[in-house]
Amino acid sequence: MSKNKIQIPKLILDHLLQYGNTSISGLGTLFYNHHSAYLSDDKLQIFPPSNTLIFKDSNENSDHFISYVANRFDIKPKKALEKVDKYSQHIIDKLINYGEAEIPSVGQFTRVNGDDIRFLQYQGVVNSSFFGLPPVNLKPIQFFKDGDMINAAMSVSTESIPNRSVAATTIATKSASSNPSSDNYNYDESRWFKVLLWIFCILLLCALFYK
Repeated sequence: MSKNKIQIPKLILDHLLQYGNTSISGLGTLFYNHHSAYLSDDKLQIFPPSNTLIFKDSNENSDHFISYVANRFDIKPKKALEKVDKYSQHIIDKLINYGEAEIPSVGQFTRVNGDDIRFLQYQGVVNSSFFGLPPVNLKPIQFFKDGDMINAAMSVSTESIPNRSVAATTIATKSASSNPSSDNYNYDESRWFKVLLWIFCILLLCALFYK
């Protein structure tokens, strides 16, 4: 395959999305830092899991990316290494001359305080915020007691959970005791029992009479 077909930035992006860790010879390592879902400070929203793309200026296993490039374009590892090193030098030169450089669709490097490099990830293909999921809004919980509405703010603290449980149990008990349908059910049951008892007595008398 021709040389101009080998696009190192695109290969970096593909490798990063597939493996989550890309060590670029002569430049450094890009890797994902995973964040679990968390509750907002005001306890009114739950934010989904997310990823943060981090850069560090050290190589852990650059041979893996070299092999990836070689296999993708069916070239020798030595040739792939030359391509990667050339691109790394291009990034470094831009940092030295202009103070910043970028890997398209991945992120931007900025030189600060002389030799320090700061990396800012791009939002998009390489890192969709919260995997495209919106935060979950927690609405106030409504309790009903003796016909009055009680608004309770949503809270996940372990102290407030037992209190809500006791309140809910109390409300349920009062509602059950004040429900007239329970008395009606007991009355109907008693009435049918009396009817069945009378039928049994009549059948017993008939049996004795015909005997």
